[in-house]
Amino acid sequence: MEVQSWFFLCCCLVPCYCCSFGPQAPCPPPTSRYRCARANDTIVCCNVTDFTLTEGLNIAKIRQNSTRTLYIQNAVLNTFNASSEKWSRLKYLSVVDGKIKKFEGRFWGNLACVNLSGNNISDINPGAFEKLPRLTSLDLSNNNITKIPNITINKNNFSLDISNNSHVWCHSILDLIIRYQNTSRLHFINGNDTKCLSARSYHWFNSTDTMTLAQVELLIKGRDEDCPKQCTCKTYRADFTQMHPVLEVKLSVNCSNQQLTDLPPLPPNTIYLDVSNNLIKSLKPLCINDSYAEVREFIADNNRIESISVLEGSKFIDNFAILSLRNNRIRSIPTYILSNAFDRTFHESRIVKFGGNRLQCDCSTAQVKMWLLNNKNYIEDHDEVLCDKAFERVIDIDPSKICIYEKDWTDYIYYIIGGEIFLLLSLISKVSYDYWVFKSFGYLPWPASRMPKLPCDWCFET
Repeated sequence: MEVQSWFFLCCCLVPCYCCSFGPQAPCPPPTSRYRCARANDTIVCCNVTDFTLTEGLNIAKIRQNSTRTLYIQNAVLNTFNASSEKWSRLKYLSVVDGKIKKFEGRFWGNLACVNLSGNNISDINPGAFEKLPRLTSLDLSNNNITKIPNITINKNNFSLDISNNSHVWCHSILDLIIRYQNTSRLHFINGNDTKCLSARSYHWFNSTDTMTLAQVELLIKGRDEDCPKQCTCKTYRADFTQMHPVLEVKLSVNCSNQQLTDLPPLPPNTIYLDVSNNLIKSLKPLCINDSYAEVREFIADNNRIESISVLEGSKFIDNFAILSLRNNRIRSIPTYILSNAFDRTFHESRIVKFGGNRLQCDCSTAQVKMWLLNNKNYIEDHDEVLCDKAFERVIDIDPSKICIYEKDWTDYIYYIIGGEIFLLLSLISKVSYDYWVFKSFGYLPWPASRMPKLPCDWCFET
């Protein structure tokens, strides 16, 4: 009688909780040998482990085509494999109020509703739900995820619940909202309980702050108002600064592949700029244009920039985090401009890229070689900086081969001085020898004996 009453409850109540958090579902009675039971097109499993879940699902015939709903409660699993064929025929899947140590694989098949709430999940494969074209509801609430996995929304009124995930990053939510901001497809469930973490910046000291879902949605408004026509503007992050205890939106601007000849004016609070693959020659606006005051990451690969000397003493060179100037026309690197920046220990995260530039290699390049090697922790592509003629890597150059210059008469001065010293010593030796012979044997050797007598010789006669 007890089993019959439980069977009746399953038939009546299962449709109500098939994909919701809901109240506790009816479970197989404690007297049941197996922890899973079937009622029509629904299977209910409670208080299971890896082994008892596999055993119970096999007994309940999970692979039957008629199975539409699976409800698993209070499961303690070492691994949950989303790629398993067992889930592919289901329409509704709920795994709630348990503990899943490792979540792996990707769902596939006809699932329309997936509930994984309350399982202490911390990491989910980014593509776990990409192969579910019919998915309309996803519940990841009450877990420990830090990033929302990729979701493909093909139908209107997609419901997403990520409430009570205290470690999820705001940029993950923001990216999802931006992707579907011009549609009415995405709807958040329990929005008042949905919070996320945003970077908190005290200049270069970072901590985190909690933002509500409503604050995240506000970040998008007004983001494109001042964006240059040729560029794409996105929210980079939201900061609570020490000087301004209100939310500030930091932007990333992408102006790559637009045939630009000059750096464009930027919207306020731009922190990241990509102008790669253009025709830009000068970095001067980076130093004098007020709209560039907050730029910290500057990417200008594949342009026509010839010099970085203009950056000397600029605010950008004091505060930058990334400076990428790969494949430009830079002929020399004034190392002193960047050396001061590298010497500041609180900027350990600085990154500089000069790869593909062809320097004019001469004696001064030997100093650049040592500078590249000494700062290779900052210059990621230090081994890709080349010489202009032989295309030899700068770090491989031999100073003795490139320090070649035309000689003049001053190059022989040491030989002349050496010859004069030799002649002087030879003369002193000859005079000393002649004097010794004269005193010892009473005559002068040749050629002293052939030399005419001078008026001053009487001074030496005895």
